[in-house]
Amino acid sequence: MELLREGQVAAALLPEPWATMAMMDGLHGITDTVELGMNPFVIAFTDDAIEHHAAEIQAFYRAYNRAVDYINSHELADYFHIIVDVIGFSEAVVDYLALPIFTHNEMPTEAVLVAAINWLLARDLITDTITPEDLIHHVAFE
Repeated sequence: MELLREGQVAAALLPEPWATMAMMDGLHGITDTVELGMNPFVIAFTDDAIEHHAAEIQAFYRAYNRAVDYINSHELADYFHIIVDVIGFSEAVVDYLALPIFTHNEMPTEAVLVAAINWLLARDLITDTITPEDLIHHVAFE
């Protein structure tokens, strides 16, 4: 964001709250993941955590989905203090922050994973052939 502010880069991919703060500073947003219909977010756990803490991971996902339900069914004013006090957003962001409708955590489809793997292979960002099954541990969703 600082490079954008200083004119040292022409564009950047910014997560919230930095995207909103950049626009508050007069910078312009081109698009966002909601507009593009994308959900590029990943939650990952180590193999050790998956092997030894499956119950805790399942509880994490239940809590995550309950939080999604709460956020989607309440006004931002009902929980904005948490965003400021716990997460550390600036209070000035409240007038500009537009949250999307959040979705429950879900496994990506095989087609999405294959497309991602092919994209990485085509750009030589990975060299080994991997399969969608190599990327997913279903234990977390059982």
